[in-house]
Amino acid sequence: MVLGCLFLATARYSGLDLLPDFIGFLILFKGISVADKYCDHFKLSKKLSLAGIIVSFVYFALQLASFFKLFSAERLMNYIGIAHSIFVFVFLTALFISLKGIAEQTDCGMLALRAKIGTWISPFLFLLARFAYVYSLENTGLDAMFANNIQIASMVAELLFDLYLLILMFSFYMTICLEGDEDMHSRKKSRIPNPVEIYEKGKNKYSNGRRKKK
Repeated sequence: MVLGCLFLATARYSGLDLLPDFIGFLILFKGISVADKYCDHFKLSKKLSLAGIIVSFVYFALQLASFFKLFSAERLMNYIGIAHSIFVFVFLTALFISLKGIAEQTDCGMLALRAKIGTWISPFLFLLARFAYVYSLENTGLDAMFANNIQIASMVAELLFDLYLLILMFSFYMTICLEGDEDMHSRKKSRIPNPVEIYEKGKNKYSNGRRKKK
């Protein structure tokens, strides 16, 4: 899910998103589907992430068509971009509410508070950043430097949002998911080890190696 959130960030080149949102939604759907088996708070987030795969794929396909000059409708693309941003905003709000619910269920008061703050602040920061970017594109009469500054500010705002979400998701993983990981199907031998397990394995291997030398 953390990796999926990374793809919701925007890295644009001539109007083309180099981090396609549909890939992020695909990863998020996989992660949320696993979480949904053990917690009822992710029902809405799961449905929205599935819809997000379709919506974002269509939007990315239109971006590609516009990038390769298959059609020219810049204003239409801006409006579609706004609609897509509103959808992502709704998904992110639902995701924060899901995280808040599971934090309250597991009596993690501080995590619940951070998720609640995120529900009211972070998605709005994301939406403001996207609207600021579209505003700079729509108002062609703006000074070039001023428009460029708006785009930079919007990307910084979106980066701050992504950073907050990533820290929050990792905190949930470390506090809640690892604690209940023994009961989950993801403990199969075929799964990819998490970063904490890689670190612990390396530390134990190093300690055992030093004991053998002694």
